[in-house]
Amino acid sequence: MPLTTSEQRGFIAFGVGMLLIMTLVAWLNSNQKDQGEGSPSSYNVQRRGAKAAYLLLKQSGYAVERWKQPPSKLPAGASGVLLVLAGPESYPQAEEMNGIVRFLLGGGSVLIAGVNPSAFVPQASVKDGDPRIGFAECTPAAPTSLTRGGPISQDGDLVWDSSKGAAVVHFVARSRDDKQDSPVVVSYALGRGRVIWWASSVPLTNAGIRNRGNLDLLLNS
Repeated sequence: MPLTTSEQRGFIAFGVGMLLIMTLVAWLNSNQKDQGEGSPSSYNVQRRGAKAAYLLLKQSGYAVERWKQPPSKLPAGASGVLLVLAGPESYPQAEEMNGIVRFLLGGGSVLIAGVNPSAFVPQASVKDGDPRIGFAECTPAAPTSLTRGGPISQDGDLVWDSSKGAAVVHFVARSRDDKQDSPVVVSYALGRGRVIWWASSVPLTNAGIRNRGNLDLLLNS
């Protein structure tokens, strides 16, 4: 018998399992003092905060948890679990990075947004590209599971260095001279897990999530 739409969504939500969201200062410091437009913390209600994404996922039936322990305490068997590191302002020590790697090898997925990922996971390489001013539009590189929502928004200047790190390219930013597009959303397998990298955390911010493509990127990730 064919599944109804609600049943399909139920199976999808069950398959996703638990979504862990890490805030950004000192591995989730809820006493942070936000300034200006804020940072992509799941506690932050400012323009560049991420509380809207956190509440949206929670209200959509995802099991969302703010991880308040060191990365070294992440579960080793984590199939179906996604760890989100959005714009972290501190870098892990060796033991903490080892915890993230164990999490990946055990089947967990890690979404890293708005930062150089090489400090958090192996086999990652980024470089500086052309600056993206404001919420610059970035386009799908190919039809993939992450690009079904169409163009997304990104800022900053980080791009994936394809010459050093092999990955599936999902979205690209057009260069100023129109000679070569630069990868800004990629993914690759690591052990039984998966690493997803966004050049910017804009798609999950309170301001950025209003864009349909950004919202779809978050949900597809």
